[in-house]
Amino acid sequence: MVLRIPHPKEFHNAEKRIWVTPKEAIRISGIKRTRLYELINDGTIKSIKLGGKRLVSYASIETLGSNRWNCLKTEP
Repeated sequence: MVLRIPHPKEFHNAEKRIWVTPKEAIRISGIKRTRLYELINDGTIKSIKLGGKRLVSYASIETLGSNRWNCLKTEP
């Protein structure tokens, strides 16, 4: 399977991309940088290294956000 990684200039809106930079992932998710890298290291958030640059899966960030929201919901 060949994974196509879009060039950052292809899209202006980070939410439309498959991969985002850690800086964008922090902005989107609202978590701290240290916590982002902890989640990357434990496999909760998927990431790749392309050359010397790390890219984070936008889908992982979305999943993290939806899981955080579900944890906050309480049953009546």
